[in-house]
Amino acid sequence: MEAPRAAAFPVTTRPVQAFRDSKLEARRALLEAKRVTSLNDPLPDRPRGDSDSYRLAQERAMQQWRRYFSDVVRDVDPDQIWLDLCGRGPKKLEAMNYCKWFLEDYVENSERQTLSIESEDHSERSVKRDLTVLHLWRTLVTAADNTILHRKRQIVTDYDPSLWTLTYTDGKARRGSGPVSDIVDWIVVELSATYNLVREQTFVKVAATSTDIIVLLTALWTKAKHIPCRRQNRVDLHKVILLMSLGGFRPGTTVKLKYKQVEVDLVRDPQSTRKEMTPRCNVTIQQNKRIQKKARTSQDEKVKIPLYPTNDPLVCLSTLLLSQAIADDAFAASDSITSLEDLERPREAKYVRLPWKEEMLDREIIQIDYATLLRLWKRLVNVAGCRDPMRPYSMRVGAGGRLDKALKPAQRNYILSHSTSVFNKNYQPRDLGYNLSTIAFPNYAGGDTTEKLSELMRNTSFTWNENAPIYPTQEDLDSFERNSRIRAYRDEYANLKDDCSPEAKKQANRVQSQISKSIDILCARAVERRRDEFWKKVDRRNAEGKGTDDLQTEHINPRKARHQDSIVPATQIGQILSKDNVGSNVFSNSLVAFLKCRDCDIETLLGEDVGSQQPTQLNSSGLSTAPAAKTSASSTVLQTGNAMSSRSMANTMLHDGPRRRKPPRRRR
Repeated sequence: MEAPRAAAFPVTTRPVQAFRDSKLEARRALLEAKRVTSLNDPLPDRPRGDSDSYRLAQERAMQQWRRYFSDVVRDVDPDQIWLDLCGRGPKKLEAMNYCKWFLEDYVENSERQTLSIESEDHSERSVKRDLTVLHLWRTLVTAADNTILHRKRQIVTDYDPSLWTLTYTDGKARRGSGPVSDIVDWIVVELSATYNLVREQTFVKVAATSTDIIVLLTALWTKAKHIPCRRQNRVDLHKVILLMSLGGFRPGTTVKLKYKQVEVDLVRDPQSTRKEMTPRCNVTIQQNKRIQKKARTSQDEKVKIPLYPTNDPLVCLSTLLLSQAIADDAFAASDSITSLEDLERPREAKYVRLPWKEEMLDREIIQIDYATLLRLWKRLVNVAGCRDPMRPYSMRVGAGGRLDKALKPAQRNYILSHSTSVFNKNYQPRDLGYNLSTIAFPNYAGGDTTEKLSELMRNTSFTWNENAPIYPTQEDLDSFERNSRIRAYRDEYANLKDDCSPEAKKQANRVQSQISKSIDILCARAVERRRDEFWKKVDRRNAEGKGTDDLQTEHINPRKARHQDSIVPATQIGQILSKDNVGSNVFSNSLVAFLKCRDCDIETLLGEDVGSQQPTQLNSSGLSTAPAAKTSASSTVLQTGNAMSSRSMANTMLHDGPRRRKPPRRRR
């Protein structure tokens, strides 16, 4: 039988050219359609590679600019002002005046009615820094140059198009005396003086040490009663704190971390007789504050860090990530991986890659959002007894100092995602923390005693006191109900709740939400006032040589707290972490049970004699070696009660150091 013939194709010796020729008519038709469409389209704005947040900021600034002229100066075209700024003569001066009047109005009309615990509501300006006005002016100039002036440059024929340009340049690079620069000088000199705008940073830059981080992580679990939150958020906060402390990564790069940014593999030393595997996590951080739409010529926007098991599960980020994956059933081989012990069991291969399930790649292994992170962080530092407000940024400053000592400048800059000049300017804490007398007069300085004190005082947690108030009193809550705004909200809600119409129900929900928000604000201010009074009493008593035992505060929450179902198991995990020689496997099993709401399993793990387990020492590569037995610093924190209230406690923690904490064994 004759074989079937193949489909007929034109035979040519130049197939590539023939394929192009076949598409030629379609290309011509497409070009003609684009030409016709372009004649009717409005002039486009400049294509921008800015981040989404900065583009939105430009749109908001331009809306605010146009709203000012539509509401206040109705007889002036706001777009024409930007064109006049590029010209000369009286029109340019008048345009500059309109810009100044707009910025002045922005400061004046930033007044808002604020709640007060002392008296009735009073007005307060929200714009208090000259930097806020400078940021608005820079954003507004950029928005105008990208839209109004860009369209002008496209159609101008009788002038040089470059004349229709306004540019804002920061810092020492700013040159000349154009209208943008003149208004910048006016903001810094005249506007700031007229409205008493603050020229300095309104916070003190501090560096969170490793000891500070250990105190905070211990409080996160042992004092869970005073930090109510969702189970997932508590575990995620632990992850973010460790991740920021390791590499100084910005908070925006650590929240909402996806599974596809984490790789898991198992490794073992082929020269060792032990067949047990060591799980390792490789986390890829996508740096932020970068121009998004840009041709990439390097790979510095991503950094990949390996995470090995540590000797103490309190600071073991790999255990947290692996436990989350086990709880989420994320491994492709999920049937054979139900606990950390399954990852560590002996294997013949020296290297094993563990892939995720396909549907898990775009899911988040760190689910907490930025706003929740800030709220829980503020609560955590208050519960831990922090004296002065400490921002999450302090972890980045502290990590930057540690990386600067351990790595070369190029490696440090790559991890922190900035330049050496930025590090030198912005990552030095105000408190130097070093005794300069030992440098100037080494033979006459205080010796080991002052050096040890200098080391202690580098930890901000050395001055913390967990007895500082963290709740308002019942008397405070009663006084809030006498506030005129709260009374007005209560009356409005009483009138709306009996109305069954959908509009009334929606309005009633809005009013109820405003009541809750207002009381939250008043509670925060009452606690802040009580903490200030507490620290003043402590300082006065200590200065007089008197005791402060009677100032101990019994923390009682007069309001109904949320997430009560997770408080007891979270506290039990804190007790597990505070035991001697607790292993990573025990901590992992308790985390998985915590995330899956199996609270009985946590209680069982707490009752086990985990202190009898033989510890395992990890070498510098993170692989298992000979066992050793020490005591964890977190257990010392729990036994002492106040993490950093006594000198002996701070001395113990700093003497061991976070990397020399007595290493437990990961339970086999």
